[in-house]
Amino acid sequence: SAPIIQGTTMEAQRLVHGLETLKRWTGVEVMTRSKFRVPATIVAYNSFTNAVDRMDQIRSTNITQRREKRLHMTMWTMFLDLAIHNAHCIILNSASGEVKRKHQSLSSFKNAVAKQLIQQQLDRKKKKRSFKSEYIVRNE
Repeated sequence: SAPIIQGTTMEAQRLVHGLETLKRWTGVEVMTRSKFRVPATIVAYNSFTNAVDRMDQIRSTNITQRREKRLHMTMWTMFLDLAIHNAHCIILNSASGEVKRKHQSLSSFKNAVAKQLIQQQLDRKKKKRSFKSEYIVRNE
């Protein structure tokens, strides 16, 4: 096995994309947190963990598909949920008052997106059905 690189060497610091300062309460501080030098990836992870947890919470309450045995479909619905949630956030931050009121909840926005995604197929089916019924009426 390869020898372990000491954390104080330049090679070790380069491998973890440098060191950053991390502030933590360790129990001995009174007014300020203790500072530690840790790999930059740990600081980045800690910075974005809250957003990931929040997205998981939002997704779990309003999920597109609850059970799926095929992994690729599970991943597809997860990406679809993420895209719809991001689009909803963009609309709430940039749209006019009328659109904001119409899509205030994520659920109503998701329903509107779903309708737009399948509307063309529904129109085709409706047209096909009306054509069949018209054909039957003419031939009777």
